[in-house]
Amino acid sequence: MRFQVVTLVTLCSLIGYSAGHETYDAEDIRELLAEQREELTVILKQQNETHQQQIIALQQQVEVLQLKDEILQQELEIQQQTNEELQATVYSLLKALLTRELPQAEDLRENNKEKFLILLEQICIFGVRGIDGKNGKDGRDGKDGSDGRDGRDGATGLNGCDGRDGAPGSPGAPGPKGDKGSPGLAGLRGDKGVQGPQGNPGIDGEKGETGAKGVQGAVGVKGLKGSQGLEGSQGVKGEKGNIGNTGAAGLRGATGAHGVPGTNFEGGAVYTRWGRTNCTAGSTRLYKGFAGGSHFTHSGGGVNYQCMPTDPQYNKVNTGSFYGSWIYGTEYESYSYGIFPNSAYQQNVPCARCYTENRPALMMIPAKRSCPSGWTEEYEGSS
Repeated sequence: MRFQVVTLVTLCSLIGYSAGHETYDAEDIRELLAEQREELTVILKQQNETHQQQIIALQQQVEVLQLKDEILQQELEIQQQTNEELQATVYSLLKALLTRELPQAEDLRENNKEKFLILLEQICIFGVRGIDGKNGKDGRDGKDGSDGRDGRDGATGLNGCDGRDGAPGSPGAPGPKGDKGSPGLAGLRGDKGVQGPQGNPGIDGEKGETGAKGVQGAVGVKGLKGSQGLEGSQGVKGEKGNIGNTGAAGLRGATGAHGVPGTNFEGGAVYTRWGRTNCTAGSTRLYKGFAGGSHFTHSGGGVNYQCMPTDPQYNKVNTGSFYGSWIYGTEYESYSYGIFPNSAYQQNVPCARCYTENRPALMMIPAKRSCPSGWTEEYEGSS
């Protein structure tokens, strides 16, 4: 478009101007931009006038087409009226031929398609009837003649001529209204307008609130070391100082060799084996039972499972309503998950409390299937 070309010329002019001079005058550039703006305004005005002329020409063409359409409509109505009058005249003439009566004034205005077709069929079948002649004089009686021979059969008569073509029928009724046409194509995008002049500066705003206190500045650079002072006189002997802090622990020494098992070892460790009612070799079962704990919707109870014995000893029995933290049995709910066999689904979880005499300490490591070096594995499994 012309607008883009003019803009490019202006840009190239500015680039060329600045490339040829180390410094440039702002007033010269402002005058150059003003000239380009005036030229662009003239071009856009000419394009606008051209568009207006094209719109006026299209409007005139539309008016001419509408006028032609009205003239054709009037001619069609006149032709239709003429056809109706001609058909009424032909009908009255045909009726006069069949009835031998002169047509009346009202017959000339009569227009009936069904009667017209019936008249045409009658003329085609019977032909036009002639006028009756005058009666002649009676002749003399002749002598009786002898019987003549039978005459020969006459030749077959010729077919009658075809009737004339009927008058053209009147135009049919107007057809139904056509479907709505598809939307027209979108018009071309108009040219970009000229940029308006710069507006006046706005009024100064109100003074803002005092800003927050700034962050404390960084610590200054340490000053140079001063010169050594004169040696002072010896002071009075001070009191004995406090005992110093304990030093850091030294590195752990290497693990010594296992000692010989003692004979009278006291202690041991107790652990819970979940999912089994027996203990591993080297351990003694204290009791067996089932896993239990708080309901997952209740609050106030413990978070860890308890190995409940099968023969509990009740301190007090309450058969009425009770508000507190209840304890429930635990079942396997891992059907088709591959952790436990399907036969364990919704079965109680067994447990056993075990005592090992030769273990001074006990540790359970979640998410591991092996023990650290120097430790003995009692059992492993899923939870």
